[in-house]
Amino acid sequence: MTSHSIPSSEHARRTGSRAVRVLPLWSPGRFRLGTVYFVDATIYHNPKCSTSRKALQALRDAGIEPAVVKYLDEPYTREQLVALFADAGVTPAQAVRKRETLYKELDLASATDDQILDAMVEHPILVERPIVVTDKGTRIPRPIEKLDEIL
Repeated sequence: MTSHSIPSSEHARRTGSRAVRVLPLWSPGRFRLGTVYFVDATIYHNPKCSTSRKALQALRDAGIEPAVVKYLDEPYTREQLVALFADAGVTPAQAVRKRETLYKELDLASATDDQILDAMVEHPILVERPIVVTDKGTRIPRPIEKLDEIL
């Protein structure tokens, strides 16, 4: 039993969210369908990243099947990044992957937030991952326990 709901237009516009599934919850030890609820969740995911995989699994373990955006295949827009970072309460300088080779090659340590955003749009690998958006907020769950704040 699967259907779809559409995130609020403001949430979708700001974060680039997509439709998400309605999930049936099964009562433990029973075979009948439990409560059905709506979850508006999106994960900006890199399947090669262990933290991103752990976050996706944690969402699923919580009964949430998020919209999965593989941001290396569907790169961010500048507007998306600005909205996501604002919602998460972080700056571009805080959300850039400092261990990426490109970070050093592009000398982003001395760059402005605007320059970092430009680099992130051009090279999405520079964005810290994953970014998770739910109705309760947006987080870059590093450490993974930060995900609990928005579940």
